[in-house]
Amino acid sequence: MAALVERLDHDSHAEVRAAAAHSLAGLSRAEEPGARAVADALARHGDSPRPEIRAASLQHAMEHGAPDAYDRLLSEFDSADVHWQFLSPSELALTGANVSLPDEVRLPLLERLERLAASGWPACHVDPDDGCPDADERAEMLNDLLERVRTSS
Repeated sequence: MAALVERLDHDSHAEVRAAAAHSLAGLSRAEEPGARAVADALARHGDSPRPEIRAASLQHAMEHGAPDAYDRLLSEFDSADVHWQFLSPSELALTGANVSLPDEVRLPLLERLERLAASGWPACHVDPDDGCPDADERAEMLNDLLERVRTSS
């Protein structure tokens, strides 16, 4: 775990930092003696310019009830060109037993997601060079997240 934190904090390759963030976010922290180090590392990178790092940080924040998690979630979905990386971690976080969206978050998030779906977002901003899912996969991801948010009350 310390090696992953080191990679996230200091590696010169963005892809390595992103992989480290993803790995840290997926660790089972309940049993980890370094849970605080993981949480601190991911929090430090919550405003990273790399969307995949921000997505991992957000997933961790949501799963662990960070006070700013919902504000960060809504902020990411304010953009009409939200990065696809935020759909899967958001859905994963919402499947957790300890995550329940309060109405003051669920309703604005639902509005943002519906606006995204109506805008044709799944077919926009697809960059196959960054490992981006194709338009059909993005549409499925968005529909899955929409359904999860609708039923999260």
